[in-house]
Amino acid sequence: MIAIDTNVLVRLVTDDDPRQARLAQETLERAVREGQSLVIVHVVLCELVWVLTRSYGYTKAQCLDVLERLLGFGALSFESRQVASAATKAWRSSQADFSDAVIAITATGLGAQHVLTFDKKACSLATYRLIG
Repeated sequence: MIAIDTNVLVRLVTDDDPRQARLAQETLERAVREGQSLVIVHVVLCELVWVLTRSYGYTKAQCLDVLERLLGFGALSFESRQVASAATKAWRSSQADFSDAVIAITATGLGAQHVLTFDKKACSLATYRLIG
């Protein structure tokens, strides 16, 4: 199994460095041909959304499209496809950050009743409870 770091995904999505994007594409294609599993962990998805919005000016809709394309790519595995998919769905209809959605889905999967926070935007997700 081979894990993919955020910067590799950023190169593939943005093609901001064509040389690195080509190397990333070729390396991942070779790994798939050789039967290697490719995995993306939750924190990489959170970093990807953060980098795309903060550094590249992607809109939420554009980030959702990227996440959905990644989730739809059969050669990729995820730390938990169910968590990644549910977080993407929850984020779509909330004012929270994507990372808040990942936290909410992960926490409830671990049995948490709710997530305590001072973040009012995060409370647009039903799992969050505002302190104060």
